[in-house]
Amino acid sequence: MGPLPTTAQFNNAVTVIDTATNTVTATVSIISPTGIAFTPNGAFAYVTTPSLPNGLVSVISTATNTVVATISVGAAPFGVAITPTGDFAYVASSNSNNVSVIDTATNTVVATIPVGTSPQGVAINPDGTFAYVSNFGNDNVSVIDTATNTVTTTISVGDGPAFLAFPVKAAGPTNIDQCKKGGWGTFTNPTFKNQGQCVAFVNRMNHVSN
Repeated sequence: MGPLPTTAQFNNAVTVIDTATNTVTATVSIISPTGIAFTPNGAFAYVTTPSLPNGLVSVISTATNTVVATISVGAAPFGVAITPTGDFAYVASSNSNNVSVIDTATNTVVATIPVGTSPQGVAINPDGTFAYVSNFGNDNVSVIDTATNTVTTTISVGDGPAFLAFPVKAAGPTNIDQCKKGGWGTFTNPTFKNQGQCVAFVNRMNHVSN
């Protein structure tokens, strides 16, 4: 059990709840926060602000409960999801009809992907190969190949799709020792082909958290 940040759109704050005691331990001031996603190591939360003329994503350090970066994205960003490796955040901007891809190492936008009308939610499959985006205005879902950041498929669904999600799987390693003695093969979010990939993931997460 641990802290549970909750966006409060009309209070202009992210509220942090200690799940061990179910008490509020901190509030972080952000204008009209809506969507939220965490890096795999839990060090940072990415929060969308759709109410401003220019869309913003705020990055919160969970160690200090302070905003450490703000990133300009398309207008009216709602959904946000982070790849299992923690490398990138995908943000759906409803008024811009696109998805911004943020490099979490630099907190800069490295790609902008046109999707359908009024995209709302984003979900990334467990191995991080595809991002699924619900297009509220088109009644469909865009499938983005995260290797090329292009839409490869569009799936028709019911009226006004808002959000979507994949089942939660086990978290990735938090230290190098967990990668040793075949431990690298036990992880499912993300998965690794060898110990070296596992160690590289831990080193990257340590770099991001510092």
